[in-house]
Amino acid sequence: MSAALRAAYSLLSPAGRRARLTIFAFHRTPADADEMLTDEPHAARFAEILQWVGALCRVLPLAEAIDALGNDTLPARAAAITFDDGYRNNLTVAKPALVAAGLPATVFIAADPVERGIMW
Repeated sequence: MSAALRAAYSLLSPAGRRARLTIFAFHRTPADADEMLTDEPHAARFAEILQWVGALCRVLPLAEAIDALGNDTLPARAAAITFDDGYRNNLTVAKPALVAAGLPATVFIAADPVERGIMW
């Protein structure tokens, strides 16, 4: 990642009172490419995305980022990674990639489907 790109992003996402928080939101992370889930990054693509995000942004846990945003202490190029619904592959595919990249993420679990056994 070039220093020029990081510098440009710092102008768009400054630190402190004028800070902006970028949130990268995902749902599924299938192990392999799936023609039915073309908008969902498979494992290899997800790992590439994490490399890019990690090089460009200062990735924080969502709760920490929100606190910093409220206290005007958010760093430049701040970002958070989130997952909606709590699909199993968030644990089996995304978590190992996140650990390998050294990046935190927040997973929002849809509790009703867990209890009822169906999503919709």
